[in-house]
Amino acid sequence: MIVPGAVTESQRRKTLTMLVIEGCFYAFMVGTAETFALYFSIQRGLDASQIAVISTLPILLGALGQWLVPCRVPGDKLKLAMQGCLALQIFALIGFILSFNAAPPDYFYLSMLASLSLYWVGGLIAAPLWLDWTAPWLPQRRWGSFLAKRNGIIAFMTLLAYVGGAWLTYARTGA
Repeated sequence: MIVPGAVTESQRRKTLTMLVIEGCFYAFMVGTAETFALYFSIQRGLDASQIAVISTLPILLGALGQWLVPCRVPGDKLKLAMQGCLALQIFALIGFILSFNAAPPDYFYLSMLASLSLYWVGGLIAAPLWLDWTAPWLPQRRWGSFLAKRNGIIAFMTLLAYVGGAWLTYARTGA
């Protein structure tokens, strides 16, 4: 928990800037992995029932995690729990990339299911932890304005990731 007056304005600005940069990395993950996961899975030959499972089960597991975990994390452990969730999400993103590029056909479905499940669990649990951890960095009257600016930047970065991902997909496959 942030003690009022214990953080200098320079530290506050640096932290808030890092929160925007972190959001840009989030936008990259959303704009690439989440957006193109089903396309990649179809390209690798998964059937309709497998596509249905990998498009729903990971989100369900993430939602259950978001419902059950954050309320059990004590306030002094928010940052550590959030960092653990983000590390899990990054690990899963690497697994997703490796699954798509290197998993043998017999293991592709299970590796995609596992990596997407871990990805969604980490991301959905991290979101409320992030809000609880970052809220004390600004007075409540400025918090909404900061989030609006940050989310606008993230939306723009997500758009750039969509376009970049689509361009790379087209360049790679011609489709």
